[in-house]
Amino acid sequence: MRDLCECSGFERNCCCENNSQDPCSTIGNIQNDLCDMKANLAEIKANLLNLVRIMCICNGCICDEEQELLLAIERGVNDATSTLAQTRKNINSLNNDIC
Repeated sequence: MRDLCECSGFERNCCCENNSQDPCSTIGNIQNDLCDMKANLAEIKANLLNLVRIMCICNGCICDEEQELLLAIERGVNDATSTLAQTRKNINSLNNDIC
């Protein structure tokens, strides 16, 4: 790990006097949280697909309003998944720079 105390006076006061927070450990925790979020989003999408399947079996079809709502939920999950993927890339890059 790079010595984070080799920085400007301002940064030294911010990050080096409080050694209770190891940046690499914090990044590792964030990476684990993001991985859990990815799994949760995948489960939400699978549940959404199961809901559509059940609605079609029970009702024969889904009405326009239901379809619009389901598609909006799917878009939201897809957007969150995309944002999560970019955040994971950013965290991995930060991890490579610091640790």
